[in-house]
Amino acid sequence: MTVGRCLTTGPVAPFCIAGMLGVAAEVGVAAECAGSAAAGCFPADAAVLLERGQLKPMSTLALGDTVAVRKQDGAIAYEDIYAFGHKDAAAHAHFVQISVYPMGANLSDTEHETRGVLELTPGHFIPVSSNSTAAADLKTVYKRAKDV
Repeated sequence: MTVGRCLTTGPVAPFCIAGMLGVAAEVGVAAECAGSAAAGCFPADAAVLLERGQLKPMSTLALGDTVAVRKQDGAIAYEDIYAFGHKDAAAHAHFVQISVYPMGANLSDTEHETRGVLELTPGHFIPVSSNSTAAADLKTVYKRAKDV
């Protein structure tokens, strides 16, 4: 776990966005993130993907920015930020770092490449695939970052 400056900028409605991956949680999940005593979500330097294809640090997001989100069906879409549920540039928080790999990567292969690192607060929910090996059986489940 790392400690860093926390700029808690997730647009609570409709989604609490997950930085560089443009991953989104359901409204109920986002609300729980925002309502927790340890509200946070992402560090100030986490990046989000804008509709125009640019990456932008969360610390510079503004109302009306259009950011990438992942819909329930797995499709990527773009949503406008119209509220900041918990933004505090002075807050400090503990973060977990999760290595992100391409789908289907052989994690036992020491040569695999990491796509990136997702850094977020331990209690934030993120979508993950179930442990099934059959593609038809894959389901998205939500786990807290500390449990991934």
